[in-house]
Amino acid sequence: MKEKTWDRMFFLCVGILIGIFFVMIFMFGWLNQIRYSVQFKINGYTKENAVAICSGKDLKGTTFCINSFIRGIYKFKQTSDKEYVSFEKLKEVGGDCLNWKNLICEIAKGVNYGCTSVVFPIEIRDNINYKHTYAILHSPEGYSNFDGKEVNIIFYD
Repeated sequence: MKEKTWDRMFFLCVGILIGIFFVMIFMFGWLNQIRYSVQFKINGYTKENAVAICSGKDLKGTTFCINSFIRGIYKFKQTSDKEYVSFEKLKEVGGDCLNWKNLICEIAKGVNYGCTSVVFPIEIRDNINYKHTYAILHSPEGYSNFDGKEVNIIFYD
């Protein structure tokens, strides 16, 4: 009877340790984003600060840093693709996927990463061609898809 209790205790402890390990791995990404968010809140949400804070990092660090910057000011507002939206206006009233893609690419180039745009059609309604665009930040390490506030990092093997 005591042997079964020890076996259960052992497996329970191992399960808890594995669970803690996975929580720590998950939290590491969130802690990085929180750290960058605090830096932007202290120093201010400017393009210059984004470039300064996000420079000199690997792909993962740069991606989390730029994403933290975007998340801190992100507001979605449909705009005309023919109209240029300044950074100040984007920060105050928001913009659509094209405006945010442009900002992400501007910051990416400022931190010496490449940036490519992806554009694809959504639908044609009332003689208007609706499309979606997003940014891909790339380096020799891999690339990151930035779509709105979401990001996905792919590393080359």
